[in-house]
Amino acid sequence: MCMVFQDDDAGYLQWLDNHTCGHVLNIAATGNYHRLHKSKCRENRRLSHNAGGDNPRTTSYIKVCADTEDELVSWALTNRQIPSVKRCGRCPVGAGRLLRPSGRGTLMSEDVEIEFETPLEEEVESIDIPAQTRTVYTDGADPEVSSLHGKAKRGKLVVQPDFQRHFV
Repeated sequence: MCMVFQDDDAGYLQWLDNHTCGHVLNIAATGNYHRLHKSKCRENRRLSHNAGGDNPRTTSYIKVCADTEDELVSWALTNRQIPSVKRCGRCPVGAGRLLRPSGRGTLMSEDVEIEFETPLEEEVESIDIPAQTRTVYTDGADPEVSSLHGKAKRGKLVVQPDFQRHFV
């Protein structure tokens, strides 16, 4: 069941405290912005950039909360006509992936069999390499800000990749 919090920071924060494995759909009160977060994501407790008044988290953004992503994706389509929901780039799992109520990227129940393009780990022939001969080469770098800016302008710098760097 989805809970909608608008102009109710106290209720929203209490929901976050009581549903540590839940999910939050953050929707701009006006405009098209939306993001799906895990309830533990640090972005959920952050004040919005135009925060003010008694309910700074739930006035300019509506918080729709549920225990499952499925519920929020369905709510977004039914109540806001949002055909696909984008995940937060900072949440621990599945960042940046689009979720749709049908078709590619669909959330499925546990009884559905999924076909993979690449074989599963247990199907891949293992290669035994002795630990003494395994070598990993790394190259540390501290690029200049101007270099990063230039790469960003040319479209060569991916600021929010599909994978999570901070969990490596």
